[in-house]
Amino acid sequence: LLLLLLLLLLLLEHKNIALPRKETNNMAITLNYAYLSSQLDGNPKEMKTIKLPNRQIASIEDLSSCQELTRLDLSKNSLPCTEGIEECTSITFLNIAENKIKTLERLATLKRLVTLNAAKNELSEYHPDSKNLKALILNGNQLRDIPSLKLCTELKTLILSSNRIEKIYQSRLKWASKTLLKLSLSHNLIRKIPDLSTLFFLKELRLNSNKIESIPETLALNRHLRVLDLGNNRISDMENLNVIGKLENLKSFNIRGNPLCQSEAYPQVPRERYPHLSFPDSAVAVAASTTGGEQPPQSLAEKNVKKKVMAKRMNKEKQKEEKNKKKPESSSTISTSGKSKEDGEDAAIVDGHNSSKMKKRARKEEKDRKLRDNRNEDSHNKKKKKKTKKKK
Repeated sequence: LLLLLLLLLLLLEHKNIALPRKETNNMAITLNYAYLSSQLDGNPKEMKTIKLPNRQIASIEDLSSCQELTRLDLSKNSLPCTEGIEECTSITFLNIAENKIKTLERLATLKRLVTLNAAKNELSEYHPDSKNLKALILNGNQLRDIPSLKLCTELKTLILSSNRIEKIYQSRLKWASKTLLKLSLSHNLIRKIPDLSTLFFLKELRLNSNKIESIPETLALNRHLRVLDLGNNRISDMENLNVIGKLENLKSFNIRGNPLCQSEAYPQVPRERYPHLSFPDSAVAVAASTTGGEQPPQSLAEKNVKKKVMAKRMNKEKQKEEKNKKKPESSSTISTSGKSKEDGEDAAIVDGHNSSKMKKRARKEEKDRKLRDNRNEDSHNKKKKKKTKKKK
């Protein structure tokens, strides 16, 4: 076994294959040229993509030699800052999620950056200044305000969920009004949806798990919306759903976990108004923490709609009962004296079933008889042929 291992090591050295080394749990690693050459297969100077996630990297010493690098993944490490990355000015994709980074000021030199993922760090503020930036992912941080997008005129995706944002400032989003397609602010402290009509091309808006109490009428101006998530908020009035009917391109809408899901008119009323959308049952109700355990009061509009729904139900049930009564009367052809009308109808139905069974049996018997006749004819013809052959 030892000889085999030695032979394998010699072969690997001869072919210049670098195997990734397993580091000890308590060992902090410094990322430099020597570490890259020992961990990766090939010359780091010529590499365009480097992926080193979950390697316990605690600092970056020097990456100036990696001038061809365009994609860098250092997620799930222990980096406290981005010092050392600013020298790789050709980077277009950077993933530094799940580290311990508190500031991103040094990334100002990355003018070609297109996608930045800095989720689940310790950021309290950040103001990107890359004109080519198209996707900014900052969920799971400690942000209290939306970053200023003054220089991000090409931004399409902005994810700021699971932060401490209390208010949406329009002035910070207007710079990306012509390009922004996706905005995620779920799991924050937002109480009000502002006028987002400047984001005319917005297709996806996620505001799940906030403190929103109403849906503004101005949201109807976002005509390109396809996905709207308002689940687990504090919306209690059914009239807020009138705005949704004006969004013609809306395909996915989530309202579950709100107080209006506990009203008696839910989910029948929204299902009838907007049949192209799916509404969960009231069993998926809002948590007691958001409503305080009290059922929201119903408005006059809700009560009128509820009455209409109940009247339609009653009419449908009456029509069904009339149809069920007419069916047995038309099928009953036999009535006997001394029995009630219902008994006669039941007997007629039973006789009808029996007659259908008799017909099926008769058909089977006819088929069997024909098969037997055909077999007898075949056997008779064969016997004739044999006799003629014998005579010849």
